[in-house]
Amino acid sequence: MPSQCHILVLEDDASDAELVERELRKSGLQFDAVWVRNKSDFLNALNGGIPDLILADYSIPGFDGLTALAMAREKFPDVPGIIVSGVIGEETAIEALKSGAADYVLKDRLSRLVPVVQRTLKQATELAAKKRAEEDFRRAAAELARSNKELEHFAHAVSHDLLEPLRMVSAFADLLRQKYRGKLDEKADEYIAFAIEGAQRMRDL
Repeated sequence: MPSQCHILVLEDDASDAELVERELRKSGLQFDAVWVRNKSDFLNALNGGIPDLILADYSIPGFDGLTALAMAREKFPDVPGIIVSGVIGEETAIEALKSGAADYVLKDRLSRLVPVVQRTLKQATELAAKKRAEEDFRRAAAELARSNKELEHFAHAVSHDLLEPLRMVSAFADLLRQKYRGKLDEKADEYIAFAIEGAQRMRDL
């Protein structure tokens, strides 16, 4: 969870916005809040930076919290949102959760707000850490694949470069065997055979 979190509050009623902020401050949560009342201000706030959390009233004149959270997710997919509303029924609450809200809190039960916010921020932090780890893993895997390809090219080049003088050694050793087999002593034939056998093993390697 960030030590100082940035909260975007969508609420058309000033007294409700103040109650929400007071409840959060009572908990000792370190945060700064941007309060917006309508769709236009909400979109402007999103353009101004990435919030750590969005608290949205379910019903705003000409706008609503679920639409606001959907718009925010399009711009910042990982930013969590919580619906904070007056009276919402069970169906509306379920709809909010299905639509991507992390949770909902009723305004007459604001004592629930702080634990819900803390849990939501913790989950968001863990998700961000997991995504960073996955991205690091993908980068490492890509780097390993690139390194292996370079190594393969290097090995191929070295193999090619080593084979050229090896062919010369092998060819001349074979000429020696053909020309001098039985004409020198037994040890010479044995040495030539060792040289040819060694060249063959090296070629295989």
